[in-house]
Amino acid sequence: MERYQLTEKEYKAVAALNARYHWGFSRRMLMDLLRRYRKAYAAGDVRKMALYEERLTDANFHTECGYLQDKDFDGFRSAVRESFKGEA
Repeated sequence: MERYQLTEKEYKAVAALNARYHWGFSRRMLMDLLRRYRKAYAAGDVRKMALYEERLTDANFHTECGYLQDKDFDGFRSAVRESFKGEA
């Protein structure tokens, strides 16, 4: 699948969204992002996939982004579970 190059406007929008949430994600937010990413992947929407990947990268979630880029969705879930281990 081809790579999509985000525009400067899209980079700024991602940064603004991450700033609104203080560059953090809850477990629920990450699982929702995974669901949306899988939906974009199934539809072949490389733009949306690139936006979700950049959102993770901008917030320093490089490992999780790598799982998405490799289409290792189970690895993503496991990483999220491990990150939130012991939390309610």
